[in-house]
Amino acid sequence: MPRSLALGLCVTAALAIAGCTQDGSYRVTWNFLATADPGAAVQSAAEGCGQHGVDAIFVTASDTNADGDQVLAICTLGQITRPVPAGTWSIQVQAVDAQATLIGSIATQMVSGVVADGAVTELGLVTLTPRPACDDGIDNDGDGRVDLDDPGCDGNPSGTHE
Repeated sequence: MPRSLALGLCVTAALAIAGCTQDGSYRVTWNFLATADPGAAVQSAAEGCGQHGVDAIFVTASDTNADGDQVLAICTLGQITRPVPAGTWSIQVQAVDAQATLIGSIATQMVSGVVADGAVTELGLVTLTPRPACDDGIDNDGDGRVDLDDPGCDGNPSGTHE
């Protein structure tokens, strides 16, 4: 008994000296529209990432106290949870291709929320809009030709395959 009391006092003293602060965590989830059309069906990350040439998701976070966080997440996971200090956080979600280049034409989205001590805060679902089929660097119709080299695009980078 005395040994456990001494151990408890040591732990309490160590926490008091170290300053016991508790962080929270934010969680961001993403999926895709099947096409660049705003009325398109929604796809899971596992389905949409490969189809739209996205290998990773770059998450940039900042809070009102000038804290920051950046992480590159595997796209097909569909979510990321990160420990951060409690506060109000704004999160930017961007798509990244296989060459580690940000895909600027896939809509970047922002979410925000308050992260509380010791809690995981769901900051929201981000639905990414893919690039038009004639400007996505992918052979969408399997004919061996990509984007404007594909006759189905008819020279229109914002178009879809005919």
